[in-house]
Amino acid sequence: MTKTPVPARDVVASLRRWAVKDAFGQALMDVTDELSAPTDMLVQFRLKRVFPLLPQALAKPTNLMAVVMPERLANTPAGTLLNEMVGSGPFRFLPAERVSAARNVYAKFEGYVPREGVASFCAGPPIAHFERVEWLTTPDPATQAAALQRGEVDWVEQPVMDLVPSLRKDPNLKSRWLRPPD
Repeated sequence: MTKTPVPARDVVASLRRWAVKDAFGQALMDVTDELSAPTDMLVQFRLKRVFPLLPQALAKPTNLMAVVMPERLANTPAGTLLNEMVGSGPFRFLPAERVSAARNVYAKFEGYVPREGVASFCAGPPIAHFERVEWLTTPDPATQAAALQRGEVDWVEQPVMDLVPSLRKDPNLKSRWLRPPD
């Protein structure tokens, strides 16, 4: 694995690609007169008017977040799926184990060195606590809940609220969403 710098032009191309599909990004670009990379270390927004939510738009950790990728990938049209995964974190993607629309597999990256600090939600150094992660895509909410109850998966990101009452009854499951606060 090689270390490659992330120049500002990668950030600019990535933000432009992200903004095509994300509503928050579209709102940001509507008030952006110019988005540029005057140097490799500087990303510059020139706004038409004040946009106080700019940090929130760029830092939101939810679906369609503004991820930075190499410019060559970011220049791919936003409607085209990317066929390559580039990262800098504690896990490495295992493309040979991928099943399209069903499973992505990651292994702990032994060469990863976390930065200083304490992990907190999406901030701080990501630390790998597992040797392997399998990310399953299961579109049907009932199938997700059943797999959770049978112990076939360890986690469901957002169970459908209609299914939460039945999940609450299972003593083997726990989550801040499934149990009332103590």
